[in-house]
Amino acid sequence: MKLETRLFACFLAAASLSLPACGQAIAQGAEADRGSAKVAEGPPYLRGGVTSSEVTDLVKKLKDLQHQLRKGEQTYFDLLSGANASFRAANVSPREAFLDMAFEKVFIVERVPTQNKLWQPIRMSYRIENDPRSIWEVEVVLGIHGQVERVQMLNKPPAPF
Repeated sequence: MKLETRLFACFLAAASLSLPACGQAIAQGAEADRGSAKVAEGPPYLRGGVTSSEVTDLVKKLKDLQHQLRKGEQTYFDLLSGANASFRAANVSPREAFLDMAFEKVFIVERVPTQNKLWQPIRMSYRIENDPRSIWEVEVVLGIHGQVERVQMLNKPPAPF
């Protein structure tokens, strides 16, 4: 038997000895995650030079667009939405996802670097209250006059760190 094969077998044997302890730690971590599934309240974390007044204005614009769509008014902006194929959010239409979003509960806001001075993208991240294993990442592109040109929403798992 090769040295690499014996080392791998020893590693597997050592790992199997501590498996119950690892399982308990994972279960305790999962239980703690379920308890912390509430959406964090408070001011969002700002990155890339975004100011709190810009965030307030952007959230107001998005809430106004939601209100206009609910009333049946004509609004003109691109609306895109998607998710991992196995996520429930993959079955939700972009319009429904947009109308259901609580834009005021943002927890991270960052300016996205761009070479196009006419469009100013801002990315906003949202935790999902009843599902701590996924987040909504919403990228809003503002036009030259501050109007919403595009809203792109992606439901995905959070970063592992």
